[in-house]
Amino acid sequence: YIPPCIDLGLSAGDKQADKAWWVLEILYFRMPDLVWPQIAPILPRLQEMDRESSLRPLSKILAHAAEHRQLDENQQRQLIELCFAWLIGNHKVATKAHAMTALFHLGRKTPWIHRELMLTLEHNYHGETKGYQARARRIFAGIKRLGKAHGSSV
Repeated sequence: YIPPCIDLGLSAGDKQADKAWWVLEILYFRMPDLVWPQIAPILPRLQEMDRESSLRPLSKILAHAAEHRQLDENQQRQLIELCFAWLIGNHKVATKAHAMTALFHLGRKTPWIHRELMLTLEHNYHGETKGYQARARRIFAGIKRLGKAHGSSV
């Protein structure tokens, strides 16, 4: 069921695609080891997606994967590029919030991400929604906590 759902999510530009990603989100959180191997190979194709109703469940999956999955170097690079694109692009707050979370977790292993994430959030903070600002404050606090734990100042 997973490959047809992914194909539908990538090919349809309508409510069917949205529903496919909603189903994949539910499946991922119940059976991540079954779903992630099907999603990881399509990371490069996700830049093309622009339907917010599809991006929200997808960004939630990717935020969880950034924290809990062992990503190879190529997957990390693709996920970093995708999340920064979503963060600076014209997207709804849910997609941006999940992108922030994913970048926060990826930055634990790659410190430059936290620096860039802080700069991006600070630059966009005042022009964004209250939801964006609330998540940004959580990310700021998390990065500061990590900096203190590691003896650095980010």
